[in-house]
Amino acid sequence: MAYIEDIACLILAAGQSSRFGAPKMLHPLANGEPMLINTLKRVQSMFADINVVCNTDPQIIDLVNSVGLKPIINNNSHLGMSESIKLGINASTGKRGYLIALADMPYVKTSTIETVCQSLKVNNIALPYSDHRAGNPVAFGLEFKESLLALTGDQGAKSIVLAHQDVVEKVGVKDPGIWHDIDVPSDVIA
Repeated sequence: MAYIEDIACLILAAGQSSRFGAPKMLHPLANGEPMLINTLKRVQSMFADINVVCNTDPQIIDLVNSVGLKPIINNNSHLGMSESIKLGINASTGKRGYLIALADMPYVKTSTIETVCQSLKVNNIALPYSDHRAGNPVAFGLEFKESLLALTGDQGAKSIVLAHQDVVEKVGVKDPGIWHDIDVPSDVIA
């Protein structure tokens, strides 16, 4: 696997975990490590530029620091996912674009992330696709920086994907992890 230096990896971890009932980033997975650590370790072996956007929870901030990354604190996480995307973009040095990954999707394979990144150009959007369904993480070429910075609310970047179908590259993968986000404790694989 090649080390990716020309794409910034944004990890969005600023959610409030309201459906989970507790801070889900701290919840241990089958290997005993917190969900956030699992997600971060996977991308650390792949990217030079990683921006972890988290809320103000000191335990989550400590987890990010514990793996040698610098957390980006989103004091406006209540305004929605768009605020985290903007903070991550503004802290990035991505030359070709941005991979936007959700911290509560720890089961995505590294091979999927690598394949999505290999398909990214400065003027396209690359997303994992399987069984006629798109998933996450999604990569946006540098051409979409201003569109990403203009997002508002909690819809994430889906509106950009929908508005630019002509440049969306559906990257075929065999990875159910692209749909497996953890919203409630029963979503965790034992």
